[in-house]
Amino acid sequence: NAKNHNLDYKLLDIGCNDGIFTKILSDKIGYTPYGVDFLEDLIVNARNNGVLAKKANIDSGIPFDNSFFDLIVSNQVIEHVMETDNFFKEIYRLLKPNGYAIISCPNITSFHNLGLMIFGMQPVSFHSSHIQVGNPLFGTKIGELSSGLRHVKIFTAPALKDLATHHGFEVLDIYGYGHYYIPKFISSFLSKLTPRY
Repeated sequence: NAKNHNLDYKLLDIGCNDGIFTKILSDKIGYTPYGVDFLEDLIVNARNNGVLAKKANIDSGIPFDNSFFDLIVSNQVIEHVMETDNFFKEIYRLLKPNGYAIISCPNITSFHNLGLMIFGMQPVSFHSSHIQVGNPLFGTKIGELSSGLRHVKIFTAPALKDLATHHGFEVLDIYGYGHYYIPKFISSFLSKLTPRY
């Protein structure tokens, strides 16, 4: 509710892209929106969309002070990061005590990936080229919505949880969202029953 905005609270979106999602989220919860991304045109767009955005290579560090943010979100970014330990160290450094982080990424053990691997095919979440190879999506370009970036790391739900715990986080919950290639209402129901997949 916009009337309940408390601009003393700060949100960082790691991989903010054009800032539209960042701004929607920050407006919904009443936090000041900050973001980082690695392309200058994305930073310009994010700033034009009301986000206090900075250019950053996440592998090298995030240019904000210690204990600066109340909430950090990162949606579908960690799989593109080479230094995932540094990724979590930076989030830990940037969060205020009792702050929250919400991290999402593709799951190598999702039902569609497991199904492909059972038949000896390449999981769609693990990229070996700039196009999909070794599965029925052969030839589809990788990352048309993410500047063509390939996935360089891939996680299971327990692996992501373990990595967070290793770096000092208390993991409060794990959610699965979406199963590809099936109707959304069935997908949402299955996601609640099987968060690891």
